Parts: sequence; structure tokens; C-alpha cells
Amino acid sequence: IQTGDKSVLEAVVEDEGPDEGAIRSKLLSTDNILNTVKEASGLSGEVYPVFYDVTKFLPTTNARQLSGRVETLKSALSFDRLQQMRDESKTGGALGNVSNVELGLLGANLAALDPASGDFAQQLQKVEIHYTNFKNALLGQKPVGDRYVEDEGILYYVDDKGDYVRLGKL
Repeated sequence: IQTGDKSVLEAVVEDEGPDEGAIRSKLLSTDNILNTVKEASGLSGEVYPVFYDVTKFLPTTNARQLSGRVETLKSALSFDRLQQMRDESKTGGALGNVSNVELGLLGANLAALDPASGDFAQQLQKVEIHYTNFKNALLGQKPVGDRYVEDEGILYYVDDKGDYVRLGKL
């Protein structure tokens, strides 16, 4: 610029689209979690809730395998919730170090997964719906559930009062 030579100037190109590599990575991670949910769901039918707390420590039992899947899901939920909190933070990383206890509480925020409980199948379904909706959002598709309505490419949410809240284009 100081020389007045315009041939050295380059146009500034702004990145308009999302990072395809990041989206691909999120989709792969989401698919892995959804597969873990399916595996846990299949194993839960073969585990007796009354004996779960004892049999999860025995090698080669379905309860032991289910316990591993549940721990995987809990850690994924914890880290995803933590990342969401960081993303929502004004400074991006102001949460600092988070203890294992805090991570456990974060995981419990979305769903308390306990194979010994009577509603374990419903808890797994909540996790599956959560990650399916996340995947659909990455793909620009309508979320799962009857509260979401699509009209001419615009997504609306039906709130508790029956009002339609515009969420934006799909």
C-alpha cells in the first residue's frame, strides 16, 4: 500500500459456510453415541434391575457390558453439557477447571441413567432423542417431536400455550 502498487493487494475472502470438518466430526461423534444408546437398549432387556448393582461387577455378564455403555453415555453427556456451558459463556472458557463431581452433576442434568431404575428405557429414549435432534440440526433437518412444525422451509416450535415460535430456516 505504501508503494502504491495495487498488484500486491489481495481480496479478503470471508468464510461464509460452517467448517465442514467440524460438522463431519460432530456427526461421527453423534453417530457413535447413538450406537452406544442402541447397544445399551439391547442389553437392558437382558439385565434384571434388582440384581444390576451386584452383577455389573461380574465379568462376562450383560450387566457389566451395560455398565460400560452407561458410563460412556454419562461421560458424553457431561462433556457435551460442559461444552454447551463454555459456548454460552461470554468469554468462552471462563469455567476454568471442572472437578469430576461437577462433571457428574452436569451429566445428571440431562438424564440420570440408572439401569437399576424402573424407567431406564425412558431415560435412554431421552438421550436418543437429544442426540437425534442434535444430528438433525447439524444436517438442517426438523427435530424429532410433535412440538416442531415445518412450513415452507421455516421451523416453528409450539410452546406450552399453543403459540408458534419461529426458530428460523431449516
